Amino acid sequence: MRAHVLEVPPGRDVLSCVSAFARRGRRGALVLGAAGRVADVVLRDPAALVLRGTTEILGLAGCFFPFPSPGSAGTAVFLAGPRGTVLGGAVAPGGLVAAGPVVVVVATFVAAALDRLPLLKGEEPVHGHRGWPVCPKQQQQLGLGANKILPSATPREIN
Repeated sequence: MRAHVLEVPPGRDVLSCVSAFARRGRRGALVLGAAGRVADVVLRDPAALVLRGTTEILGLAGCFFPFPSPGSAGTAVFLAGPRGTVLGGAVAPGGLVAAGPVVVVVATFVAAALDRLPLLKGEEPVHGHRGWPVCPKQQQQLGLGANKILPSATPREIN
């Protein structure tokens, strides 16, 4: 793992910038925290909610992978409102735009693997797209036999 401090310029979507950083470096990225102001935040759970105005980031959590990861839990944010209120939730895509410079601290990791759980006792994952493991049920959906493995790409270290 390696720590990175990213600065997102005003007017840019914070999550899109972190996601692009993970894809560009072919690494997984775990958000450890963030600081800065954002405007007109869009939360997606339980229903779409737009927080108008500028708020301060208290906490940001999420994982980003260099490959598509369906079923991802997304990213959660906690914000301080203008009167000391605290709001938060899962962020909608494009819903966290920097109102000023936003600093995001991430830890990156190479060779991230997506394991679909649960595996049955004694079963080994089979590597799928770009070397990411696929569970036995997914093997059947992909038309793979028990011993067939999809071609995999070896992640490389980029500094």
